[in-house]
Amino acid sequence: MNALMYMIPKEKLELAKQTDSVEDILKRMKEGSFKTLPVIDEAKHFVGVIHESSIYESFFYNEVKKEEFLQAEIRPLVKENVLTVDKGTDFFEVILRMEKLDIHFLPIVDSAQQFMGIVTRNKIFEAFESAFGHNRDGYLIEVVSIDAKGQLARLAKAISSTHSNIASMVHFDVNVASLERVIVKVETEKIEEVLENISNEGFRVTNHRFVQKVKQS
Repeated sequence: MNALMYMIPKEKLELAKQTDSVEDILKRMKEGSFKTLPVIDEAKHFVGVIHESSIYESFFYNEVKKEEFLQAEIRPLVKENVLTVDKGTDFFEVILRMEKLDIHFLPIVDSAQQFMGIVTRNKIFEAFESAFGHNRDGYLIEVVSIDAKGQLARLAKAISSTHSNIASMVHFDVNVASLERVIVKVETEKIEEVLENISNEGFRVTNHRFVQKVKQS
């Protein structure tokens, strides 16, 4: 799974160019409720980002007439040397970099440094919602088992033998020797049969409940 899977393509983004005026950028930021915009050059290479806060700071600390400042290019206000990642970068590497740098989006470029789009924190949350099966109705079943080879395969077989669908399966360490915890989201009309099959295979069901899919705002 690479960065492209959860990238917002440039065609769906509001982009700035180095030659855009300060006035134009502030207007677009206000209309779109943006605090930051990606900046590209005439060849559509990624250059950096322009922050609303940087624009106001520059005006505040420099003795320049308002009209002159508004008509000037944003070029000198653009923050360059911004971290980018290649389109083939592993998605989990993208998450780690964003977390380490505490940033809200990461630009994606191709091998020629052509700007392709961005990965945002919201997209990362969507990815985890999907991984936990939050985009569909189903039963969340919490299971504790011994940490042994083939356990997940046995659990999956116990569930699928009831002709139920496994929407997601997430594994956690429980910090107890030889034990592991698995949370499975199952789409089924035979929950009692599913639970019985799981128990018959030697797993301990510690909790289960019906969960509706997360509604998109």
